[in-house]
Formats: sequence, C-alpha cells, structure tokens
Amino acid sequence: MSGRRSKKASSADGGDRISGLPDEVLHRVLSHLPAPEAARTSVLARRWRDLWKSNRRLSVVFPWTSMTVSRTERLARLISQHGLRRSRSLRRPRLSIARLLSVTGDRTALAVDRLNRMVNRLLLLRDPVPLDVCSFSFDGFPRVDGAEVDVWIRHVLSWQVPVLIARLGTNVHTQLGNHSLASEHLKRLELSEVKLKGSFLDFSSCTALVYLRMHACIIGVEKIISESLISLKITHCNFDFVAVTTISVPSLLFLVLAYCEGQTPMLEVMPQLINASIKLGWFDEDRCGKDTNEDHCGEGTDEVHYGEGTDEDYHKLCRNCCGVCANCCGNDSNRDCVLLGGLSNVKCLRLDPSYQMFTIKRDLQCCPKFFNLRTLVLDNWRLNIGLEALLCFLQHTPLLEKLIIHVPKERDQCNIVDNEFCNFIEKYVHLPYLSVVEVRYRKDGYKICHWELLKILEVSAENLKQFNIIRDWYVPNY
Repeated sequence: MSGRRSKKASSADGGDRISGLPDEVLHRVLSHLPAPEAARTSVLARRWRDLWKSNRRLSVVFPWTSMTVSRTERLARLISQHGLRRSRSLRRPRLSIARLLSVTGDRTALAVDRLNRMVNRLLLLRDPVPLDVCSFSFDGFPRVDGAEVDVWIRHVLSWQVPVLIARLGTNVHTQLGNHSLASEHLKRLELSEVKLKGSFLDFSSCTALVYLRMHACIIGVEKIISESLISLKITHCNFDFVAVTTISVPSLLFLVLAYCEGQTPMLEVMPQLINASIKLGWFDEDRCGKDTNEDHCGEGTDEVHYGEGTDEDYHKLCRNCCGVCANCCGNDSNRDCVLLGGLSNVKCLRLDPSYQMFTIKRDLQCCPKFFNLRTLVLDNWRLNIGLEALLCFLQHTPLLEKLIIHVPKERDQCNIVDNEFCNFIEKYVHLPYLSVVEVRYRKDGYKICHWELLKILEVSAENLKQFNIIRDWYVPNY
C-alpha cells in the first residue's frame, strides 16, 4: 500500500510541469528549434499538439544529411517513372536493381521531391499568424527547386515577417523568380547562394526595408532599387560580365562591396552615406564587350600621367568601345563615374582597388569633390603604379583629416620626386586639415616609397602632425 501511495504522490507532485508553462515561454523554447523538430513536439502531449503552428520564429532547415533515401524507395520511384512491371513468368523485374538505380533520377531528385513535399506541408499546416523571423537553409543539397523556393519566400511574406534569411547553402546557385518582392513589413533581407534576374532586386514595394545583404550570389539584374535602404552589403558575388548593374539607394548610410567579380556596378549618388568599404576584383577588371580577345579596356594605349593629359587623351584610354560596359559608358564629354561619383558624399571611405587599378584611375578623371570625406583608408594600394592616382584622389578631398595606406608586397620602386614635381603638387593639391598619415606595409615586403610620399605631403599638408610608418602583416577585414 505504501508503495502505491508513494507512486501516486510523486505523479501528483511532479507531473508534466513544462506543459504548464505560459505559451510565451513555450514559444521561446520552440524558437530555438528548426521547424521540423518543432513540429515533432506535437506528439509530446495534448498541450503541444498545435503549439508549433503559432510560433513566431520559423526556421526551415533541412540539411542534406537528413534526407536519407532508402534503396527500396529509389527502386519504387524508378519503376513508377519508367513504367516497368514484373514479369509473370520470372516473378522478378525485367531489369536488375543495379541497372535501375543507375538511371537518372537518383537520390538527388528523390531528396528534392521529398523536400518540396515536406516544406509545402509545413507551411500549409502553420497558422496564418505574423512572423518575427523566417530563415531557409538547405545546406549540402546539390540543388533545390528554385521555383518552389521562390513560392515559399513570397508565401512567408504574407505573414508580415520583418526578417527574412535565405542562406540556401546548395552546391548550385538557385535561381529565384524574376518578379520583385512586395511587403510593407520586411525590414531585413539576407540572400546567399541564389541567382537573381529580372526585377527581383527592385524593392520599390518594400517600403520598410532597411538592411540588405547578398553573399555568394549571381546578380544579373539591371538595377538595384530601394528608397528606404540604409545598409547594403554585397560580398563574394558575381555581376554580369557584359551589362552594368546600377545601384540606386539614395537613403543609404553604410555600404560594403567586396570580393565581387564581373562588371563593376555603377553607383548613383548617395547623399547621406557615412561609411563605405569597396574592394574590387583582383584580376577581373571591367572588360569591353567588343574586345574579342577579352583584353582589358584601354590595354595597349599609351599611359596618361597625372597632370599631363588632356580630355582627348583620357578619352583614348578605352579602345574598341561597346558603349555598354563600365569602362566604355561615357567616353564622350558627358561620361559619368562608375564608383567614385556615387561615393562623393561619404565621410569614411575604405578602398581596395583591383590589381591594375584601371577602374579607379578612370573614375579619377571625372569624379567630383569629396567635401564630406574625413577618413580615407586605402588597402593594397600599390604606390609604385598608384602614386599619381593617389595625388589625383587627394586633390578631390579638401577636408581630409586622416589618411591610412596599406601597401602590398612590391618589387618596383616609385618614381623619384624632384623639386619640379613638388612645385606642381604645391600648386594643385591643398590639404589644410590633414593631420595624421599612416603607412603600413608587410613584414616581408620590399622597400616602399614612403619617403617620396612624405616629401609630397610636406608641401601640400601644412598642418601635418603625424606621419607613422608601421611594418606588420596586415590583412584587410570586410
């Protein structure tokens, strides 16, 4: 009797205390689980049966390792697809199992089909209540159905989600739809491993969007448009190699454009820009569409040195012009800058040019003044070929206060700065507010021309207080 009483007492005292917690607490617990795991909690108790359906954080995570496809399932699907039937006389398939499993439509197709069914059922069973965060991840999948993913994204937008993250993690880029998104509640959007075309990046109908990040994407749109965007980060993406993508974000405050290939995007004016980090591609500078040999625009022309060329000379920098690529557009008197024109209002600029510095040098021939620029950081700036470009840049920064230059490993020396050249600089370059200059170079680097730079700044920066030379191993971080 005593044993029975103790069991009843323990059950009465203990019981399912977790199910007695408020819904807010249980939803907080479910928010840390992927959506498939959260849905499985419906079998724990009656209280949990429909709890996951109203969770305000939806994490649609289906890694490739979770998609186990049995041999029997693969065989059944192949038989149904190819119309194979058993032989009545032999009582066995006409084709061997090994032969059937070798037919196209293997584990990948089965896994993608199962993924579509699982996600569709998951989204249909969920209650149509507003979401706080929604994320999609299919890490390790060789590929997924882009049309289905596009439908899922637009479906969750109907739940007034402010934060949408699509880090697909597939081996092949997933192409989404060509139509633009529409949401009055979307504030943050992150895209990764997707292919974007048409008007998908036209966010004119996303009036609350303030943060956009694209990583490892293929961007094939004509224009990125947003009137409300404040922060834009594009890293490790591939732009079109022929047409130029225009970025129109007039309210932008923070910009990161790094490790991207293809045609350099053209930036429209951003009047409120505070901080910008730009790192152009290493070898793939802008190419000319008419260049059948795929040489860089302007290659083979005579170099025009700073202060020596005329407008006609600068127009000759690009031969065989197509009128479309970033190097060719505007070779007439009405040409526009590709990058620097849109950055003219920035307060802090971090710039890492491509190896030959062609795009930057071209922009410097027509860029406006940087009247708001206070801090300028130049990463991997090759002083042996970019000293004149640096001087041209400084000529457009009358209010610059701090200059930091990170010099890569160089073999060639800079041109010797003579008195005649210093007189020319003193006449055209004035930096009355420049007080701090810092030059960093690698420990294993060769001798750099920091003394030549000091001669120049001594005649152009009358209030220069610090000129620091630091030798270390510097790696830029974006």
